[in-house]
Amino acid sequence: MGTAWILFLGLGTIALGLILFFAMQRNRKHESPAELARTDAGTRDIYAQEDAAEHTRDDGVQR
Repeated sequence: MGTAWILFLGLGTIALGLILFFAMQRNRKHESPAELARTDAGTRDIYAQEDAAEHTRDDGVQR
């Protein structure tokens, strides 16, 4: 019985490692520099819009 538990534990560890490895490889993004620049520009635009909306909001709080 003890040998079976050791075998299952070893196989489970290997299976979990393989699953994590393949999941990480699948989720890895290979973006080109142009895609990264576009993403960064979009993020800056969204932050600028949110910042402008925050500064124009009239909630009675003096900033």
